[in-house]
Amino acid sequence: MPQAARLAASALGAIAACGALLLGAGPAMAAGGLTGRSAIQVVQSSLRASSGASSVTMDGHFNRGGQITGFHVSVTSGNGVGTLTLNGNSEQLIKIGKSIYLKGDRAFWIKNGGTAAAELAAGRWVKVPGDAFQSFFNTHELLSQLGPDVSRSTFVRAGVAVVGGVAAVVVAGHEKANPSNGGRLYVAARGPPYILKIAASSNGTVGSIIFSNYNKPVHVTRPAHYLDLSSTTG
Repeated sequence: MPQAARLAASALGAIAACGALLLGAGPAMAAGGLTGRSAIQVVQSSLRASSGASSVTMDGHFNRGGQITGFHVSVTSGNGVGTLTLNGNSEQLIKIGKSIYLKGDRAFWIKNGGTAAAELAAGRWVKVPGDAFQSFFNTHELLSQLGPDVSRSTFVRAGVAVVGGVAAVVVAGHEKANPSNGGRLYVAARGPPYILKIAASSNGTVGSIIFSNYNKPVHVTRPAHYLDLSSTTG
């Protein structure tokens, strides 16, 4: 079971590795009105607007040294529901309060816990230690992890694009010390400057996250029956 938690932490690390190049925690700006704003102002306003949304859906895909990580997750007020895929093995996830529930098939448990774990938990909802997943379901905390001191990066506006049918302002960025670590941030051009997409490459990790369904209802329900391993250690 701790192995599954470590894999989740690794997935979150992959997100941070890609996004850290593009997002910066800075002073708040009014929503919208990106015309005439500098690249760094677009970055700062998008981070503030996105982290303040009541809910969002994120679809991500990363390749880190051949380890493929994918996820589809919808979050609201620290709760959420979604799917995490690690090298072809998928698990369903639910977070309610500080409690995390996951359900994986036999292949998932054999790969991440062994045969004994598969016999016990395959196809069942399992309540697990939640520490490794907390940031994964907290939009504000997740985006904060993607936003180190912007003085370490260089940003330029890079035109416009369309993401999911929505017009976007594009900002390109890279590390000053290592220009090969960089990527692009796509921000809604009209209305609140929500982040629509992050695409980046950093230290061997290549991937992207698409953000959608801001402020849309997310229905999260606790499993009716589950195996409680939340206090298991080892």
